[in-house]
Amino acid sequence: MQSVLKRCARKIAFILLGWLMVQGLLIAAPVGAALQHGSWMTKPNQVVAHGGSPTGTSSIFGVVTDSTGAGVSGVCIKASSPGFGEGNTVTDASGNYTVSGLAAGGYQVVADGTCEGTQTSSYETQRTRSLVTLVTGASFQVNFSFVLGGGSISGQVTDPNGAGVAGVCLSAYQGGEGDGYGFALTDANGNYTVSALAPGSYSFNVQPGCTGPSPYSWQIFNPETVTTDATTTQNAVLFVADNSISGQVTKSVGVGLPNVCIYVGPASGGAGATGSTITDANGNYTVSGLPPGMYDMYVDPLCDLQLASPFEGQHLSVTVVEGSSPTVANVTLPEGGMVSGQVTNSTGAAVPGVCVNDQIENSTGWITSDVAGNYTVSALAPGSFTEFADPTCNGTKSSTYISQYQVNDPVVVTSEQTTTNENFVLEQGASTPAPPPSGVSASAFGSPTSVVTSAQLPTLIALGYNGETETLSVPTDALGSGTTVSAYPITNPSALDVSSVPGSTYVDGFGITWDNGGSTSPASSPITLTMSDPSIVPGDSIWIVTSTGPVLVPSSDAVITNGSATVTFTSDPVFLVLHTVLAVQSSLSVSTSSGRLGTPLALTTSGGSGTGAVTYTVVDGTAMGCEVSGSRLTASSVGTCVVTATKASDSSYFAGNSAPTTVTLAPRVRPAALSMSFTAGSSAVSPAAKRSLLSLSKKLRAGDSVVVTGYAKDNPALAKSRASAVARYLLSRVRIHESLKAVTHVAMNKVTVTTTKL
Repeated sequence: MQSVLKRCARKIAFILLGWLMVQGLLIAAPVGAALQHGSWMTKPNQVVAHGGSPTGTSSIFGVVTDSTGAGVSGVCIKASSPGFGEGNTVTDASGNYTVSGLAAGGYQVVADGTCEGTQTSSYETQRTRSLVTLVTGASFQVNFSFVLGGGSISGQVTDPNGAGVAGVCLSAYQGGEGDGYGFALTDANGNYTVSALAPGSYSFNVQPGCTGPSPYSWQIFNPETVTTDATTTQNAVLFVADNSISGQVTKSVGVGLPNVCIYVGPASGGAGATGSTITDANGNYTVSGLPPGMYDMYVDPLCDLQLASPFEGQHLSVTVVEGSSPTVANVTLPEGGMVSGQVTNSTGAAVPGVCVNDQIENSTGWITSDVAGNYTVSALAPGSFTEFADPTCNGTKSSTYISQYQVNDPVVVTSEQTTTNENFVLEQGASTPAPPPSGVSASAFGSPTSVVTSAQLPTLIALGYNGETETLSVPTDALGSGTTVSAYPITNPSALDVSSVPGSTYVDGFGITWDNGGSTSPASSPITLTMSDPSIVPGDSIWIVTSTGPVLVPSSDAVITNGSATVTFTSDPVFLVLHTVLAVQSSLSVSTSSGRLGTPLALTTSGGSGTGAVTYTVVDGTAMGCEVSGSRLTASSVGTCVVTATKASDSSYFAGNSAPTTVTLAPRVRPAALSMSFTAGSSAVSPAAKRSLLSLSKKLRAGDSVVVTGYAKDNPALAKSRASAVARYLLSRVRIHESLKAVTHVAMNKVTVTTTKL
């Protein structure tokens, strides 16, 4: 049981899973199989098998490319699972990677060019939006297409006295249907920047203690909104907190419940610390290290679906007040029951990764079968349930098995009892995909995703092609039970004959075919395909492409919004292509020509056309370490950097690039000598002097050298004390090299600060 808590404490992504769900940042359970009494789950991802891997292990492989299709090297890949471990690797010179030696189970895959903030990257970090389900002995492909730019979150982390705190980990997580994911580590002054974030809303985590022991509490800020080519500022003051929440978790009869997971996080829209623990043998718990504030607490007897329990989870709002620790929060959990069984095929072999759903008017639960095909749906209210097994998990992955209702329905659930042997034997559908669309070159298509329809449930396919989410929806009985439906992504648009659409450019598209023993139209209602792609904008159009050329889809059958296009259709095969009519932008140029080392230089452009966002790329000229974050240019030495600007496409114009432009960074201007007065006989730094020193600190950088000279007639101790007081205050703002001097032959009550080396 302790391993469950250690696993939660070890990975912040799992500790904070509940608070991301509270903020609406995690994917909910499938339709008709809603969240199991507050439990936190992500939908399994659609994956495609590609041959075998070593016996008893699974692997994930793929390639990371940029917008031109070139491989991106040095990208850190992490495949992690809350129940099955993790694996890590780095892309090679061609952008290829393989994470091997993984146990069967559900994994999230992250492609991170910053390697958790340890290096810089111009590319947005990406992750699979839902879990990749691995089967023993098989390899699965997950590709990532990186994009440049994005926004950033920047600020300073300080202690209660205002001094910067180094070595604090920052992480930003964009849940739901967003890809955003980023990391950073505070520098010697507590400053940080989490860059290259996709636009959207983030849960932002401040994590002291990630690189060594720390007396401070973790904090969460949410939501934080990030926009393209802009910096969101988020400063954090760390707390040395000694308040806590304590209590007892009991059954309705007052008996303590052991091994219940407790998760605490800041209330919605607020900030504060996080914590987790597990109840002892008598149901008692304490979560400590909390600063005052409003908190959401989730009492989870399932421990994030790592355990089985007949009791339902509970959410509470708790207010922690300074000096009143501990805050008492006792919880009585409602009693329920459980249903267990095994999912197998007609040969008796276990079928893992199948979503098993139990439904009744006032209670719903679901779980995924494990590697042995076993399942236990927990915390169900007493009553008679309808139960079904869905191998596609509501269309989020491909399967050749057909969904099935429990033949023993209704399934009767009793409080604190387990209804056993509710087994499913799934029928196998067609093992091969439907043929590719006819009349169009087969070289235009990639590998298909296929699913077998059911007469009992709607069929959904979440395609997840090229980093985007496409969804195909087939209504119940539209094609008949057992029909194989295949979706073919377009990987070679140049093979399409779209010359009859002048001025248009390809954005996204799929070929949809099915095989049910004949090419028939849907029997009840049209099939729907939704394509999600940030390049889609109103004014685009959808076309059916056949051997006779493209035909515009009527507006009555197409809905196009920013980021998505939906089309309904009835013919088989059908081939859908999204186009947009664009013009070439006017000449774009970088307007900025010079700046100074040590001060981020704001880049600007002139010319260009349309409303597309401007991003920048940079390479070293004669200067070293040239980097661009958003629109700000920095370097580690004087000289020149070569900057290229790109203005993105919009509904009217193609993307446009400027010519490479040389920007010169001159040496920093040495600050003027600073002089400040002291009261006779005193070494106390006045408020006016502090303001002057604060202004000076903003002009200095770590590693600069200054001379601090204290004056006091015939009193060397006082002169040195004054110089030391000024040095201490300046060092609290910027880490520089300081030399102290004392002058006693001049009748002055002052201190001077002179910059000697930049």
